Amino acid sequence: MNELRWTLAWESETPRERHEGLARALALSFPAYSELYRGARSWAFARPEVRIIGELGDHVVAHLGVLRRFLRVLDTGASVLVGEVGLVMVHPDFRGRGLGRRLLDEATDVLTGFDLPFGFLTCRRGIVPFYERCGWRATTSRSTMIDGDQRPGPDPAVVMVLPVTAEWPSWPDGHVVDRNGQKV
Repeated sequence: MNELRWTLAWESETPRERHEGLARALALSFPAYSELYRGARSWAFARPEVRIIGELGDHVVAHLGVLRRFLRVLDTGASVLVGEVGLVMVHPDFRGRGLGRRLLDEATDVLTGFDLPFGFLTCRRGIVPFYERCGWRATTSRSTMIDGDQRPGPDPAVVMVLPVTAEWPSWPDGHVVDRNGQKV
């Protein structure tokens, strides 16, 4: 098998054929949401700004998207700049080989290169230990977002944060942060 190749792909420069391949890999990796990934649609809600793609030969084996955005702290009105990370996937045939950790290491490099204070993601409670092993921190913050039906509301997922250029104490832990949009 070929050597793993990592690519940083800007959304506006990604051709339709690549989106089609990403959509197939995401549908396979997220079967509960496979109906969202059809044709060249390789995103579920908000489109990422940039993607990190791991490939072996012509096969997508790892992927995540990053979107720079400001989160609004609801009770104080403050804004926090983050790199929101989403669409994190490792192809089912390649799980358990350390690709997830390598993917998140690549993401840390991208977030650092963007000079962002924090990485931000939300996930199911069962995945929290994986992200913690990769340097992310579970918070007591909660988040809100606009759902697929365009309704604002709470996101039940766990908020995870990676201090990148900022120190942990500057994160508004315990507060509700609003995406003012859909999740990546």
